[in-house]
Amino acid sequence: DSPSLDLSGPFTVEAWVRGDATGLTQVFKFIVSKNLNGTGLALLAILNQGFQFEAFQPSGQPPLNARSPWGVPVAGWVHVAGVWDGSANRIYVNGLLAAEV
Repeated sequence: DSPSLDLSGPFTVEAWVRGDATGLTQVFKFIVSKNLNGTGLALLAILNQGFQFEAFQPSGQPPLNARSPWGVPVAGWVHVAGVWDGSANRIYVNGLLAAEV
């Protein structure tokens, strides 16, 4: 929770993830998270739904949640990236735009 990780402008957070059947028994798994008092970000894998990227807006408004329409694969590596440009929130899976809000 270092203050150096408090993001206020446009940013991208990305990760290579490898799912397995035993790891997706919970409703969701955090891949990357920096949340504190309603500000920050979260990149998640959601059981039976897909990947989700949340960017919390500094003004205290609700987070923008972009969720991929594809399920989380249970084998092989996947590249997931969440992009916040200051007004829109996007999630990319293996380089393909999966959702935008």
